Amino acid sequence: MKISKLAVLLGLFVISFACKEEEVVDKCSDGYLSVGETAVDCGGDCPPCAEPEEISYAFAKINGDKWTFQNYEMVYSGNYYFFADYENDSLAIEVKFNFGNGDSLGARPMMPLNNYVKITDKLQNQVDNYTTLGSGTVVFSKIDVVDNQFSGFFEAKLAQGFGDTVKVTNGQFEHVNVN
Repeated sequence: MKISKLAVLLGLFVISFACKEEEVVDKCSDGYLSVGETAVDCGGDCPPCAEPEEISYAFAKINGDKWTFQNYEMVYSGNYYFFADYENDSLAIEVKFNFGNGDSLGARPMMPLNNYVKITDKLQNQVDNYTTLGSGTVVFSKIDVVDNQFSGFFEAKLAQGFGDTVKVTNGQFEHVNVN
């Protein structure tokens, strides 16, 4: 069989465009988690990933209502003391908990002395001080000795006098500085 020159030229023309060289895509900027990357477009063979920003916060439910504390810190003075407060136009809440002197991860009971929850109703000019710890637990979930920060969870029940109690539940603190 005789192949025409036109068919040969047409075949060469098609082959020349079909064998076009693929464009090389930089895997470090393709928007995908590629092999060898620890996150999208960074880590491994790519430039290092940025450190995630650690956000510091503290909150708790007091008698069932959730409060995000505006000011909080942990102070070490033989024991670890957690201080926090919240205030608005009608209410002020202050807490102090004695987390004890251990600085290892895990759960432990709160120390029985030097704890309080103070609730001030500004509209009624009424102050309730709960100073007797009935029960309390703290869990240290992260201790950063380089940045001197603690993270964890807490709950407590305190009494005022012989009957009135306050329950602090679902307490959490993250990246709180220790002074």
